[in-house]
Amino acid sequence: MSTSGTTKMSESLKFERVYETEYSKSVWKYDYSITKNGPVSVSISHKKDFVDKKQTLGDLVPKKKGRKK
Repeated sequence: MSTSGTTKMSESLKFERVYETEYSKSVWKYDYSITKNGPVSVSISHKKDFVDKKQTLGDLVPKKKGRKK
């Protein structure tokens, strides 16, 4: 895909984008007066239920029952 012509930069030099999943919310803050290469700051906050749903490998492995001889 090719484009022609010039792209006009928007009036806003500062903006933020919010990404939300079922476990977390990320806010990416951009400021083009500082840098145009990426976000100035990123803040990630986990939702309250995340700690309850979090599992380790030990939780996923079924517990073995002792064998009777």
